[in-house]
Amino acid sequence: AGDDLPTITITQAQLEFGYGINTAFIDVGFCTSNGEARKLASGGGLKINDQKVEDTYGNLTIHHFVDGLAKLSKGKKHHAILELK
Repeated sequence: AGDDLPTITITQAQLEFGYGINTAFIDVGFCTSNGEARKLASGGGLKINDQKVEDTYGNLTIHHFVDGLAKLSKGKKHHAILELK
């Protein structure tokens, strides 16, 4: 992950309460709605840590984070970091 990528921070409490995959892509500015996120994911356009998102109805889990970071990608050129504090 590059140091110049846009980064947003979420808390452990948010993750435990249920932080949706759609919400993550909306919060970083890659999507404007849940429907847009689902459409992009169904076409293979959304990735978490370079793995295609298959189901946007789920929540992020601790397993999505490596050393407290998760890389979100939209297409080939748009990337952001989700930081867990």
